[in-house]
Amino acid sequence: MSELSPYWINIAGGIAFDIARPTVAMIEPHGIMHHLAMISRWGGNVAWPYSVLQHSILVAENLTQTEDKIYGLIHDWPEALLGGDVATPWKLYFHSKGLDVNAIERRFMNLIYQRLGIPAPSRETAERVHEADQRALATEFRDVVHGKTPHWCPLAPPYGRAIKYVPWDKNLERAYVALDSYLYFARESA
Repeated sequence: MSELSPYWINIAGGIAFDIARPTVAMIEPHGIMHHLAMISRWGGNVAWPYSVLQHSILVAENLTQTEDKIYGLIHDWPEALLGGDVATPWKLYFHSKGLDVNAIERRFMNLIYQRLGIPAPSRETAERVHEADQRALATEFRDVVHGKTPHWCPLAPPYGRAIKYVPWDKNLERAYVALDSYLYFARESA
């Protein structure tokens, strides 16, 4: 392996992820999911431990078209590589200062697609994932957010079923099974 830049992080599973010079070989799906199981949504403003991984499972499970589910499950994987769930207001602030976090996430997502052997989602799939993500956000605001402010409200309707606490290790098990299942379907239908 070539020399790492000074900008690298250690990923679960023993992978050194070079932020400045990432490669497909540095994408470790199980390591990424482990990180997401440990990263809190809403900047930690939750009533109980609620992870980015549980959010991703919620998004994937609520997509009705099977071919979309893999994209729902992996849509936030770059957050593991960024070191956390970067909230939209932070992304907007960083962008106003010249740092485009969304561009970094897109670069990481392209490596993830390559690692998983799947194409980038179609525009239609990306739109359905975005809608499911927004509905998950609204459901989290209703069921999980601890301190609500009157300055923001969700744009999409929440899902009907309430979100319940699931231990991190159970979310990780669910995610491993879902990844295998969704990848199998994605590869079979390609």
